[in-house]
Amino acid sequence: GGDMDSFMELVLHEDDYEVYEDLDPDMDAIGRFAEAAARAGGEDLGKSGGSSRSGRSTRRR
Repeated sequence: GGDMDSFMELVLHEDDYEVYEDLDPDMDAIGRFAEAAARAGGEDLGKSGGSSRSGRSTRRR
């Protein structure tokens, strides 16, 4: 989809975006890429943004 192409154009370096266009990955491939990138960055996709506020899950009354 165009939305994903626009997003990838924003986050990828110009040369990398040309490779992305050549590969023309489907959504499954993009998902696997995003997971690999998140793992390389040391963060689970499910925890993006929330990891700094871990007190919510441990705080009980």
